[in-house]
Amino acid sequence: VVQCTHTDFNEGSKFDTSTYKFTPGVAGRYALHASAQFKDLTEQLTVQVLIYKNGAVVAEGSGHDRFQSDYPIATVSTIVEADTDDYFQMYVLQGDGQARGLTGAVTKTYFEGHGIAAGGTTVYTGAQEIAFRAHRNGVVQAITDETNTVVAFTTEDFDVGGKFNTSDYRFTPAVAGRYQLNASIDFDDLTSTAEDIAIYIRKNGSIVATNYVDDRPGVAYDPILDISALVEADTNDYFDVVAFHSHGSNRNIKGNAVSCYFEGHAIASQVVPAADAVAKYTAAWAVSHGSVTVANGSTHTITHNLGTTDVIVAVYVNGSASDSGARLLHGAEYTGGVDGGGATSEAEGYDMLH
Repeated sequence: VVQCTHTDFNEGSKFDTSTYKFTPGVAGRYALHASAQFKDLTEQLTVQVLIYKNGAVVAEGSGHDRFQSDYPIATVSTIVEADTDDYFQMYVLQGDGQARGLTGAVTKTYFEGHGIAAGGTTVYTGAQEIAFRAHRNGVVQAITDETNTVVAFTTEDFDVGGKFNTSDYRFTPAVAGRYQLNASIDFDDLTSTAEDIAIYIRKNGSIVATNYVDDRPGVAYDPILDISALVEADTNDYFDVVAFHSHGSNRNIKGNAVSCYFEGHAIASQVVPAADAVAKYTAAWAVSHGSVTVANGSTHTITHNLGTTDVIVAVYVNGSASDSGARLLHGAEYTGGVDGGGATSEAEGYDMLH
């Protein structure tokens, strides 16, 4: 376990510098990243950094010491789900034949994370929750020599919003905004002395992020390549992951769930209705319903005649929507194709109580 003894910041005091555990304490999804720089290695070998959940590996990444006495860096990023008592730690692994250290450089050896959605509430202001994690569930996939090959992520751990497709292996958020994407692949039994290996994240078929390694030593090894990218998406953009190698013959990726995966989450996304849509529904509300007094402990059913399955509902106290002293108690619930959020109340200038 890596002994991270100092914190730059620790909102909520969820990281313990004595046990080196991150214990969120709130059920939800979290984005984690770990990086470790090794020092004074004397063999050409692969080094690893791993993220553990309750003592079991959930993600791993690797680096490679190409030259003796090198200082390789291994990194890994992942999105995890946590219950109230789950904890996470950062581990490292090396096989130099004797104990070796980490540099401890603050920009190269660290463990960090943040909440995506906790307790069912999206953490980022203005963002609706979209998050997914897909992998190959331990099934190998053949990668043709010198051919960009889409990695077939066939199994999902979670897919909030249903934006990842396990048939074409694409993440299509369908909501304009910014998204954090992470991916990892695990090649199996590479032996060539002069081969390139690479992982790409693509947007609409064009590469937006790359990680690659070239000229490997002529010994068998199983490298892990990981990659992260902050991307912007429009309503019809899609993203996928591509693997590449120039081994000289076809090679496999192993497909382990902890080292071959694609995941992402919304950082900021929003759905804002057009002005005419707001006007249409505001006008239709006045015509179809109007105001009503509901006795304490009673209920009232609203029936609309908008000629559509979409409806925006606003409940005001101390007046109606046209009164300057009215307060919006609860508003802008909707179903179907009209996406409003709270834009109706914001456009008309009412204060929201809840």
